Amino acid sequence: MTNNKIYWVLTVVSLRRENPVVLGKQSATGLVLVCAETESEAIQQTRQWIAQQNGSIVRIIEVGDYADELPVSEIARETIQSIRCAASRVAVNCQPVFLVLLSAERPLYSKLHAAAIMFLRTHHLPVNPLSEMETQSLRAQWRQKYLRAHIQPRKRHRCEGCSGRGYWGYDWESLECAEPVPPLSKLLTDEAEPIALWFERCDLPAFACEARYLHTLQPDTINNDLYITPIRDLRWTIVCTHEQPLLGPYFCLGRRGESTR
Repeated sequence: MTNNKIYWVLTVVSLRRENPVVLGKQSATGLVLVCAETESEAIQQTRQWIAQQNGSIVRIIEVGDYADELPVSEIARETIQSIRCAASRVAVNCQPVFLVLLSAERPLYSKLHAAAIMFLRTHHLPVNPLSEMETQSLRAQWRQKYLRAHIQPRKRHRCEGCSGRGYWGYDWESLECAEPVPPLSKLLTDEAEPIALWFERCDLPAFACEARYLHTLQPDTINNDLYITPIRDLRWTIVCTHEQPLLGPYFCLGRRGESTR
């Protein structure tokens, strides 16, 4: 008698363009659901299955029991539903299923996505990426609310996505009305409120999570360019920087204009 369970393996893979997983993409990040007795066996099955799909593992970020907490939260309802359906199929036929969370046409994004997801999971945050359109809209609203009007977009930093070759700076260098960061407990009063997080790079998506996941976050210990704000109204923002504690973290209230909801 076997003691098989359904495991999820959060992994980043590099693919050939003619792969059957994500047509035309050369990088994919997602959950591989497998039926196995142990985590080690789950990882082995994942490696074998990815190899069969003309791919290779860039990094296995985390492994978990499907019956326990997932690395995706309820705010991503469609993704949660897809995971549940996939788990049901795996339980019946014991064949691995790969659910893609992020994908890209160029292989270099494998390492970029791996670094971003590693950061989230290290800080016990779920992996709920927003779409490209949602990310662009959110960041544009944030810039309009918090940056000086004369700052031109896309001349701030150099990314593969925008190939900017002008002045290499950071959004946080142009913040207005920066204040000391208050205790998160005073900001995160609604446990279910959707909060967005994104990195300085414009070629990475923003990520969403419920406010309850951020209670243990310590902005003053983060050595990364990270932006945090409520999705619905952007009424405040916390910005962490790679220059901390010399520069940052910063806190700003959205005093300019009305809600962007």
